[in-house]
Amino acid sequence: MTSILTGARQRRADPAVEATAPVPRRPLEQPRRLRMTWEPVLDENGTRRLRARWHAGC
Repeated sequence: MTSILTGARQRRADPAVEATAPVPRRPLEQPRRLRMTWEPVLDENGTRRLRARWHAGC
């Protein structure tokens, strides 16, 4: 296949090499589900603001 940007031909991976790829020993860990909540805080000037907090949800 010819690249549009360079005009150079791209070499495809050999299917025989792809077939010998190592199999992962365990499934990939799922990222923790995070919930964002807003909590009211007072800043240094006494102004009420909201701060974002991340919590590990279920």
